[in-house]
Amino acid sequence: MTLQLKLFFSFLLLSSSAFAEPWLANRYAQNCAACHAPGRLNVAPADRRCTLSCQGCHVNPNGGGIRNQYGAWNQKYWLYSTSPSWWRLGDGRPEISSKQDYTKPNLQNYIDNNAPKDPEKRKEFIQKIVNEGITYKTTRTNLQDQDFDRAKGAYYKETELNSAKFMAQVPKHDPLRGKRNDDVLISGGGLRYFHIEKTDNTGVKTKKDWLMSADLGVALTPIKKFTLVTEAAFANPGQTEYFQGYTQSASVRSAYAIIDDMPYNTYIMTGLYRPMFGNYDPDHNSMLSKITGLGYGAVYRATTIGLAPNIPFLNVHLFQGNSSTGSTEQLNANGYGFNLGGRWITLGASATISYFDTKSQVGGLPINRKMTSFAIGGMAKDYIPNFDIVKISRETSTAKDEGMVISLQNKYRFWRENYLMLNYGSINSSTGLKQGKASEVGFGLKSFIMPGMELEILSIQRKDTADTVGTVAGYETDNRYVQGQFHFFY
Repeated sequence: MTLQLKLFFSFLLLSSSAFAEPWLANRYAQNCAACHAPGRLNVAPADRRCTLSCQGCHVNPNGGGIRNQYGAWNQKYWLYSTSPSWWRLGDGRPEISSKQDYTKPNLQNYIDNNAPKDPEKRKEFIQKIVNEGITYKTTRTNLQDQDFDRAKGAYYKETELNSAKFMAQVPKHDPLRGKRNDDVLISGGGLRYFHIEKTDNTGVKTKKDWLMSADLGVALTPIKKFTLVTEAAFANPGQTEYFQGYTQSASVRSAYAIIDDMPYNTYIMTGLYRPMFGNYDPDHNSMLSKITGLGYGAVYRATTIGLAPNIPFLNVHLFQGNSSTGSTEQLNANGYGFNLGGRWITLGASATISYFDTKSQVGGLPINRKMTSFAIGGMAKDYIPNFDIVKISRETSTAKDEGMVISLQNKYRFWRENYLMLNYGSINSSTGLKQGKASEVGFGLKSFIMPGMELEILSIQRKDTADTVGTVAGYETDNRYVQGQFHFFY
């Protein structure tokens, strides 16, 4: 079967996870309509949930997994290069606020032109607008981000304390209405199909193409502000048979309860999930993912308290693992961690300081891990850089290993939602934190073709060297990859 036929077959039959890609917050920070219908007013500060943190697009405030109604809105209306009318996962762009019937001052004209003259029926008509909203208008014209920046209409400066008047200017299907009304959310699904050609330092070449992973998540909200989430992962580590992951590698990506949307956008959650640490790299083969242990399959047992009132955000994690929970270092981890940072509309800027201090045990071996991260990012015109520096200490009863990772990920948007990519990373140790050095360089293309459809092609070189120390033998690898990834998500 040809690669093209395999891609088509997989696309029709199967569903993988919407991995967190924090750079998208930098990308869309200056576009208010990227999260909700344009021209919205403000509510009282304690009730605002406008945030550029992970909580802005994901049910899990740590990022990744199920996207909430705001993240789904972004996919449907913005995260694509083309959205044909026959493609059911997308739509055109929202029309600018001055053309919408629900915004000031158009709302009163809409009521005057459409409401019945009878006072009682007019009252019912207005109440229906409050309860359900007016349908917003879309366009197939390729509108730009600057058509929806916060200065357009300047309504963001106005606070409406009357809830009925505020909701009257929130249209149908706006994420806010979905957030309030949806009791079941099924999202975070899709597929990741890989084609990889590898050449190692001896010149040996291997080639694979396979369905790498498939995830599905469900969020149930039986009581307002209280949500139960479970996400199943079906990983297919290098196998060629399509359904191998479903039958042999199923696992839990997360299972937690969360109380959110409390005053000043505070939340508390507890269960199994991957806590936030710096900027998550969706490539679980990258040096940053490997050295931190925070790749695709990383799951902690934890309780997190956090808040993201607008620009700043803070979360504190209490890790509560034990040997009966699982065999990995992360699941067994006890300790604490925190993230303190901010995300700004101006230049889409972001900055985060993260710290983890955990004690764990794997196979009877105690492990004390400490990790510190400083991450910054932003967007200048069409250039989006993200820089991370991570220091790691991993101590066991036999050794104390340390390393520092420097990672720079660059994206340049050259046409619609198509990006040139250049990634660089270096470590002052081996990837196993032994004496040595490691580096990686990758360049290629990322394209969001249609809503829910992403293609990424990369050429990557990864070098990893561990020195011989005493009786411990070293190693040296120099691997080159040509990697193609097709990602279908919803």
